[in-house]
Amino acid sequence: KYAQGNLKVVDSLKLESHKTKYMVHHLRRLLGRRCKSAMLVHEGHVDVNDNCRWASAHIPSVRRENVEGISVYNLLKYHQLVITEAALAKLIREIQTYPKKHGWGQKFATPDGRPAPVPEKVAGWNNAWIARKERLMSAEFRAKEFFQEQQKWKWSAELRG
Repeated sequence: KYAQGNLKVVDSLKLESHKTKYMVHHLRRLLGRRCKSAMLVHEGHVDVNDNCRWASAHIPSVRRENVEGISVYNLLKYHQLVITEAALAKLIREIQTYPKKHGWGQKFATPDGRPAPVPEKVAGWNNAWIARKERLMSAEFRAKEFFQEQQKWKWSAELRG
């Protein structure tokens, strides 16, 4: 729907009147006169009021649906999709957490699905760094030593592990 340009995101679906003509007026202004059918998706009672429910109930080519009740069939059936911001946020959150809820995907990063072994500690991997730090801290002229060490640094945009 997004690629076709048939997706509209609105703040809310709250109307001031329950009359169907006001709903038709708002939909024509939002979607245009050539819109054949539309699906309105909202999230619970937060972003829709009773006036919108009553006004959209008598338009045969408009379907109002809660975000939990939408289906792929209805998304493809209706030409335009009008979704509220809260419903879009909830839909994205549901899509991202769906595989984890159902236990899909790998639990571990190894190809066989078992936990990776804990790496062994390498003795003396930072001895040179510790020796240099101790030399700098015990130097008589610390500021001069720090400045000379700083001059040896070479900055690079290349990332090194």
